[in-house]
Amino acid sequence: MAKKKHLSGIRFLMYLLVVLLVLTAIAACGAFFYLKHMLDGMNRVTMTSDKEELGITEDVETSTEVINIALFGVDTRELSEDSGRSDSMIVLTIDKKNNKIKLTSLARDTRVYVEDHGYEKLAHAYAYGGAQLAIRTINSSFGLDIQDYVTVNFAQLADIIDTIGGVVVNVDQDEADVMNTNYIENEADRVTELGDIRLNGAQAVAYSRNRYTGSDVDRQARQREVLMALYHETLQKSVLEYPAILEKVLGMCETTLSSDRIMELGMWAVLGHPQMDQFALPSAGCDAYGGIMEDGAWYFVYDLDVATDILHQYLYEDIKPQE
Repeated sequence: MAKKKHLSGIRFLMYLLVVLLVLTAIAACGAFFYLKHMLDGMNRVTMTSDKEELGITEDVETSTEVINIALFGVDTRELSEDSGRSDSMIVLTIDKKNNKIKLTSLARDTRVYVEDHGYEKLAHAYAYGGAQLAIRTINSSFGLDIQDYVTVNFAQLADIIDTIGGVVVNVDQDEADVMNTNYIENEADRVTELGDIRLNGAQAVAYSRNRYTGSDVDRQARQREVLMALYHETLQKSVLEYPAILEKVLGMCETTLSSDRIMELGMWAVLGHPQMDQFALPSAGCDAYGGIMEDGAWYFVYDLDVATDILHQYLYEDIKPQE
């Protein structure tokens, strides 16, 4: 029997699914008021609007055509619990200028300065101060202007994927062996095929959680692959299927985004058919290295100024560097 793992340990990038399922459904479905009512029932939270408190400096690069939103996956069973680390962090960028939706993964083990806590792993900021401290840390570390976020609880992730009908990703032999040995509990869910195959919820979660094939960067790439597959699967669904999907998804997340703001972005996403793109930090140009620091913890260490320049070129100038 496969070794049992706790589902909340997923570093799974479900975030864009949460945003885009909502956006796509609202823009495409004629039941406008019904869907708005569903959105109004989301777990909505408020956060300071003080830019200084959010780590946004006066000289930070901004653009009315580039909107950055933080997406967090938390390692807790309840969204109301602030004690969980952010198990995964993505900057979701709505790039209206280039008609793109960009996903930038930030390595959770990146060594950064966390206000009142000194140098820590980036993922620990959420545990110390929730989304607000996590956003402050991301903004101050990478020179961003994030003021909104979506946090996702992963307890129902497999159910969401099953509701959509699964996702198609490319699985090799090493990945299948790790999935079957370390993450898949039920014999019926074991992966027996290779190549481009459709995975159900349990299999997709296992694929995304895989810590043993390649590096953490490779795992992030698998997570983004599943995320993009989810997006494309969603676009293929009938509008009549959206309400059922939304009911499941909305129960998984909390956000600072208003219903009107989500609907506005949704109209843009559906009518504009934006291209999906993805990136990850640290990238090749950061000269990152991993090691154990004086506190006994393992970190990703790299020049954050260089990383910031690379990230800004990607987000604001649409120049994608080598990963």
